Amino acid sequence: MNVSKPVIIFITVILFSILLTAFDHQHFSGIDGELEENNFSTKLFHRLYLTLTTFTSVGYGDIYPISVKARSVIMLMFVILLCEFFYIES
Repeated sequence: MNVSKPVIIFITVILFSILLTAFDHQHFSGIDGELEENNFSTKLFHRLYLTLTTFTSVGYGDIYPISVKARSVIMLMFVILLCEFFYIES
């Protein structure tokens, strides 16, 4: 199957954003703390922000993982990002 490289990155970002909706403020500092609406689309937006912040290596400051489960997911994101980077460069 010949899938374009940007499509692979896009799918990965969306999948991790959806995966992170399982985590709440007990796992991440600065997330969902003062949400006006606590619905799925708002949570997904904040997780998309966290995923893109991680994938672009911008760094954390406002949202960061504090639990072991959350840090494990972020480390998995790092590994997948590195694999995608080497795949794109090959």
